[in-house]
Amino acid sequence: MSSITRAARAALLSVALLLAALLSVAVVSGAATVAGVDAWAQESGAAHRVDLEPVLAVDASSSVSAAEFELQIQGLAQAFRDPRVLQAIRASGDLGLAVSLVQWSDNRKQFLAVDWTLVTSPEDALAFAAEYPTRRVS
Repeated sequence: MSSITRAARAALLSVALLLAALLSVAVVSGAATVAGVDAWAQESGAAHRVDLEPVLAVDASSSVSAAEFELQIQGLAQAFRDPRVLQAIRASGDLGLAVSLVQWSDNRKQFLAVDWTLVTSPEDALAFAAEYPTRRVS
């Protein structure tokens, strides 16, 4: 196994564990409100209440190689497939979470790569992971 493969595996595991930890310890005094989390909320203008609103940020700047960018994307996608993260999502609260993915390069270049997505089940998490972009857009 090459050192990049070991490093990549370590990074994937670290991201999965970090997400599981964040979701597990997220103690929210009141549910957050996200306008436009799902289609009915966008159409009606109503807000949808959720327990947690993580924004996942991926560095897409020129200082990040294509391999490093891919590692970030695959790490986050894999984290949403990890059983520990799926368990943390189930335990995060009855309202679920609204999650989005942003690619950024600097303070003037940010791109919403995956719009706010309501995640209330492991199936939702797997669907969110499937939406991850495979190319830089910012």
